[in-house]
Amino acid sequence: MNNLDQIHKFKINENNFKYGLSTLHAWIKFLECTFQIAYKLESAPTTKRTTAVQKNLISEKRKKYNLVFGKNQELGLKVDRGVQGMGTSNTGNVARRFFKNSRI
Repeated sequence: MNNLDQIHKFKINENNFKYGLSTLHAWIKFLECTFQIAYKLESAPTTKRTTAVQKNLISEKRKKYNLVFGKNQELGLKVDRGVQGMGTSNTGNVARRFFKNSRI
């Protein structure tokens, strides 16, 4: 990927595009990226290591956003929570509802 000359010479197999492109995973990853930026917006680490104070601020913001999105009547989303055996609660449906109601 870092060698642009090789990328330009790469032959594209157009049969790979016949099924279309699903944006579902892009929505999920963008949702997670948005939350990570929001959590660290004010407590951005000045070094490579995150201090205990910064970790506490991030944890508090995570709790705050869970309450805000969970109690909102229009959204009612459970975001960025751990789900046993599945990973997180950030699913395609959560991302779709989140971005569909972006004004909120």
